[in-house]
Amino acid sequence: MAPDTQAVPGTADHEVMAAVDDDGAEERLIIADVESEEAWLSMPTTGSTSLRAWE
Repeated sequence: MAPDTQAVPGTADHEVMAAVDDDGAEERLIIADVESEEAWLSMPTTGSTSLRAWE
């Protein structure tokens, strides 16, 4: 399956980063647009598939 890598019009100037935060009671994935102050989301990693399992 080929990934859909097309940019949404008007968003090409944004930089998005992801990180895993394990500083609390539960490990969470954080995805953020570093160009926008409040553009981020967070979700628990429990129940997700590891990168090694996707190989």
